[in-house]
Amino acid sequence: MKPVSKVLGEYAAYHRHPLNRMTHYFGIPLIVFSLLLILSIPSFIVGQINISAADLIIAIIIIWYLLLDTQLGLLSALFLLPVLLLAALATSTLSGSMVNGIFALTFIAGWILQLLGHRIEKRRPALVDNFMQVFSAPLFLVSELVFHIGLRQPLATQVDNIAKRKALEMTLEVNN
Repeated sequence: MKPVSKVLGEYAAYHRHPLNRMTHYFGIPLIVFSLLLILSIPSFIVGQINISAADLIIAIIIIWYLLLDTQLGLLSALFLLPVLLLAALATSTLSGSMVNGIFALTFIAGWILQLLGHRIEKRRPALVDNFMQVFSAPLFLVSELVFHIGLRQPLATQVDNIAKRKALEMTLEVNN
């Protein structure tokens, strides 16, 4: 398993421009919510507990984040779990057509923001080169907020150095 600095640094290489990062602060939560919303619909019963596909995916992602970095994993869980609960509440109380409409609206709006940010950045989204990067996005947002308030500065420096090297490599590949 890659160290958290490498996971975040590789993702950050695609997100160097401040406006691209800003679009991600809104786009990623919208996309996460939309996906959790639609993945909250298929479910099965284990004992007396109803478990959805969204529950399983979030559990796996949080475990991965915790293995990468306990502090960032816990903070990410504080972001992801309320979104998961909101999605589950929406699917259990709203009509199917309403859920589908909210899914479409939030998914499309999130991706418009993402693509706008990458147009500003003049770099394709990270998931184009490695689909697994999509799972790094929420952790990236949480780490950016942590770094922004001045915490975990040694990690922030490592991430930035990795991102700079990776961004330079990508620029050289494009120019060759």
